[in-house]
Amino acid sequence: MDKKAPREKKTFKTLIVGKSTAVIFWGALLITAAAYLFWLSPLLDTYQQVQVQIIDLRSRLTQRQAELKDLRDMEATYNTLETSKIDIMESLISPGVDLPRLYVRFDRLVTSMGLTMDSINAQVLEKIPADAPQDLGIVQIRLKLSQADYGKIKRFLTALENSAEIMDVTRVSWPEKMDSLDVELNTYYLK
Repeated sequence: MDKKAPREKKTFKTLIVGKSTAVIFWGALLITAAAYLFWLSPLLDTYQQVQVQIIDLRSRLTQRQAELKDLRDMEATYNTLETSKIDIMESLISPGVDLPRLYVRFDRLVTSMGLTMDSINAQVLEKIPADAPQDLGIVQIRLKLSQADYGKIKRFLTALENSAEIMDVTRVSWPEKMDSLDVELNTYYLK
């Protein structure tokens, strides 16, 4: 009778030692997958977000550099302008309200047309119309002129139209005397 050799009892230790290569391989694979899932994957997402931010910042920097170059070109062009042209440009819209300057300009204009200024009244409008640009203020000017004949009035109104400063004539009227003239107009300033 054949006796079978007693079977060796398999223990956990013998099982692991016998298959140590497979256990090490699968264990390393499991640890690598866990590390990727819990540590490397969020880092990869963060890296990708940082890359997108860097691209966005570079594009904004390029845009700002182009704007800076345009401003420097404008400054260079402004510096090459003649002083007389700069004065004309600055007289189009004055920075802030300068009532004495307005009084002097209108006095010179009226005198050059052969008219006499009986009175001038300038008032800064507090309530600006809704359709007016929000960065401009309005000065309303009322002139009472005398020694006005048709030719002088025509030349005066033409001079107002052709003025470098932006003005809108809102009302012209002849009071009881035919040689007098009342003119209302608006001029603008930068707030």
